[in-house]
Amino acid sequence: ETAGSKYQAYKSDPAIVGENDPGAKKITIHLDRGKKFDIFALSQLKVENMIKYTIALYCESEYHKVEPLKYPDHPNAYELRLVDDFSMEADMELPALNRREA
Repeated sequence: ETAGSKYQAYKSDPAIVGENDPGAKKITIHLDRGKKFDIFALSQLKVENMIKYTIALYCESEYHKVEPLKYPDHPNAYELRLVDDFSMEADMELPALNRREA
């Protein structure tokens, strides 16, 4: 089983759309060491599904070949945080985003 097929279910949220969708908002997910993904989504995409989608993208990317995720089968091991506009680092003074919210 390939990483792409294994994580296909993580990519099934209908709120994840193409960049040309009229309701799409561009969300940039910053990972460590300058890695990032752009996701185009509708406003109802829940944080939990954004994490799962990011795991799927990572596992299908060149990043995964160089530095595999430690817990790709456990989305609860990961969190999303807002990024400081100046440093482009996670703002650790604020709590992680609520997984159940959009």
